[in-house]
Amino acid sequence: MKLPSHLRDHYATLDPDVREILEWNAQNAAPHNASVAELRRRHTEMAAVFDVVPAHVASTTDHTVPNTRQPASIRIYDPVETCTGGDGAAIFFAHGGAWVVGNVESHDNLCRQICAATGVKVISADYGMAPENPFPHQTQDCICIYDWVLSKAADFGIKPEKIILCGDSSGANLVTVLSHELKGRHGDMPIGQVLIYPSVALSKHRDYPSWKTYPTGYLIGEASLARTIEHYLRNEADLTDPRVSPLLFEDFSGLPPALVITAEHDPIRDGGREYAEKLISAGVETHFLECPGTIHGFMTYGKPWTEIERALRQITTFVQQSCLT
Repeated sequence: MKLPSHLRDHYATLDPDVREILEWNAQNAAPHNASVAELRRRHTEMAAVFDVVPAHVASTTDHTVPNTRQPASIRIYDPVETCTGGDGAAIFFAHGGAWVVGNVESHDNLCRQICAATGVKVISADYGMAPENPFPHQTQDCICIYDWVLSKAADFGIKPEKIILCGDSSGANLVTVLSHELKGRHGDMPIGQVLIYPSVALSKHRDYPSWKTYPTGYLIGEASLARTIEHYLRNEADLTDPRVSPLLFEDFSGLPPALVITAEHDPIRDGGREYAEKLISAGVETHFLECPGTIHGFMTYGKPWTEIERALRQITTFVQQSCLT
């Protein structure tokens, strides 16, 4: 199948595996007027075709989280071998999916990879999706789940002072909001934050060169932004709320050390770049990795594996060094 003409302009620079994903999506993507049920069905279908390979972990356990707007849960992944300094450490993970699709199952293999690579326990949060849970309920539930995990720290074998936040795309949005929320409290701050192709600048997406270069055909773009506004936000004015566009927070000082990972051919790439710059300007220790030839979501789609390995190595180094500080 031939790609649309606007995709062919950058086709030569894409990894061949990435071309396969875009070609499949061009043929199977949900129509613009798709229902939420249809969006979720198509997302599940794509996950069945493209998914990162699972990695071996010692065990997984599921737990129900009370006192959230919709029934929430967590899945805990225990590594086969804990890394040096990793005793009691945990990665609190929030999955992506544009606030509308995705769950613990859709990111199960990625969490297994992160757990196996880092040698650190991973706690994956399963929170309610929009439109059933519109803004700000998902941000509130993410905070609620995190607080409940802390309240059960002894039961789960974790130390509150040794938690690293992690999320991809909209999940990265949620953990950045969580990070800013925790900064205002008097308690243990996370020792790090890993933001994988983060959606942190919804209010500015259309202004960035990356958005103008890849407005459609790269899995996310104008259609997904319109759906976010329709299903997740109460109105377009919410775009300027820092909890929707964390780039708009006024103070970035005092946040945990960060690793920001972006994809070269991602419409929201430049938002991730600018967020990293904001952290650096505020004096936050920040590591940045941009994976060439890749697209938004590549770590869950399992392609290209060489770049996933590179990202996992960076995550592993960051997590393990954080555990030793």
